[in-house]
Amino acid sequence: MYKLGLGYQGILENYNSLLIGLDFTRKRFGYRTLEGLSSLSIFLEFMLF
Repeated sequence: MYKLGLGYQGILENYNSLLIGLDFTRKRFGYRTLEGLSSLSIFLEFMLF
C-alpha cells in the first residue's frame, strides 16, 4: 500500500481551524501481481476548539 497526501490548515477567528487536503492511495493485491486499486480523496475538515 502506498499513500501520499498534501494538506493545508488555516486558523480562523476564535481559534477555529479549517483543514483542506488531497490523498492518493495505491493498493496492490497478491504477491507478484500488478493488479491494484488507486483512489484519490479530497477532504475538508472544520475543527472547533
